[in-house]
Amino acid sequence: MQRNNQTINYKFDQKTLTKALLNHLDQIENACIRYEHEYAFVHTDTGVSAAEYSVNPIQNTCIAGLLGSILQNILNSQAIHYPQNKWIYARILRIQNYSKDYLLRHVRHGLVWNYYPIDTRARVPNDLDDTSLALYSLSSFINDVDIRSLCHKLIEQSASTSTQGAHRINTWLNHSSDLVWFHEDITVLAHFGRLCNLCKIIHDPLISRIRYHIEQEKKSIFYVNNWWALYALSDWLNDTECLRKFYNS
Repeated sequence: MQRNNQTINYKFDQKTLTKALLNHLDQIENACIRYEHEYAFVHTDTGVSAAEYSVNPIQNTCIAGLLGSILQNILNSQAIHYPQNKWIYARILRIQNYSKDYLLRHVRHGLVWNYYPIDTRARVPNDLDDTSLALYSLSSFINDVDIRSLCHKLIEQSASTSTQGAHRINTWLNHSSDLVWFHEDITVLAHFGRLCNLCKIIHDPLISRIRYHIEQEKKSIFYVNNWWALYALSDWLNDTECLRKFYNS
């Protein structure tokens, strides 16, 4: 990133990022809720009713997973302490409960997730991005589920079996030989990497593909910018120079 023709050399520190998120919790919550309502107004195929929005303002897997994973990160980092920050803690738990409620209601067979609600008319395959975010968000709530085993299954379901996509990692689960449904995305890889790190799984091909995307300065095709990827990568990728290059690209 360039500002005033000068390259920023950013020090990647999860505590700094967490503090920034806490300082903007109001904006994050309000922006996500506003996005949900605007999206539902424009897209009539979401299958979400006004009554459902009144019960839970979060009605989208990606938003639920992103918010839930951020808040789980904040709680894991012990950046806030109860009861000194009782009101912040209460707000985090409220938003986290919205996310948890949505994700548990829309989980698919095999403990995977889709961008759209279960009863929507829209049809896309289940994907690595939403599933990684959901499992990370729910990691402290589903103690009876072996997330590590699920993560190994995701590695298998996303690995390319096409000669044209050798060593690539597909966003769409169980579509690795289908060239129509084959997209590799830096932000998706970053979120999956964070889940692998949570499960203490070293996924070398994933790290290699992430470095490739950064070296080639590839942009996310599913997200409007690379900030979500940067946030996720700074949580687990132990490569300061690679992160710095990504930030400055």
